[in-house]
Amino acid sequence: MVGYVGIAEHMSLDHLPIFMNRYFEVIGTAIHSRNGTIDKYIGDVVEAFWWQPMGAQLACESALDQMQAMSEFHAWATENGYPSPPIRIGINTGPMRIGEFGTRYHSNYTVMGDHVNLASRLEGINKEYGTRILISESTRKRLSKDMVVRQIDRVRVKGKDDPLGLFELVCRASELPPWQAGFLEVYGQGFSQYFAQDFTGALKSFERAEKISPGDGPSRVLASRCRELIQH
Repeated sequence: MVGYVGIAEHMSLDHLPIFMNRYFEVIGTAIHSRNGTIDKYIGDVVEAFWWQPMGAQLACESALDQMQAMSEFHAWATENGYPSPPIRIGINTGPMRIGEFGTRYHSNYTVMGDHVNLASRLEGINKEYGTRILISESTRKRLSKDMVVRQIDRVRVKGKDDPLGLFELVCRASELPPWQAGFLEVYGQGFSQYFAQDFTGALKSFERAEKISPGDGPSRVLASRCRELIQH
């Protein structure tokens, strides 16, 4: 949840549990309906995992469900005088350890591993690009063709030696409007030009993409990067 620290700071202890329990119910329903397991709540963060063979697909389906369900949450929050912040989601796929961890004094049934940590980092990276759902390359490779994704960047994440492919989960193919399909084509052209080091051509494509979809974060970020590369 974007801005949770400020929300918790300014909301009374009488209203905060009501607000958060309603939020957890909305997110939890979207996870449970796609066969996910809620691992833990960390403040406003909901950590969940899927261990099924189709886990990556189900996690992405759930992410889109959560985004849709948040519109109902926002309506409820506005009606009852609560804030209605957006949410960010990070999804990664890979081996992890699931089991009981802790001490003889306290333990939790939870998940551990590098791939769990990477999912958390993806959630945070959304802020840099103005996106809402970021997935890793390992997740993208496991998705069916009915999911629309676009590559955002290749970055070197702290603690990793190899660059990581970042992808935004856009929507289901059946929900893609014609204007957005055209936008993604222009953006994709710019992305190809960018990695071919045709920064002038890429800049023109990203500027076209921004005109089609004003406020698009990745187009803005990459266009700015192109200007800097052309200048220097």
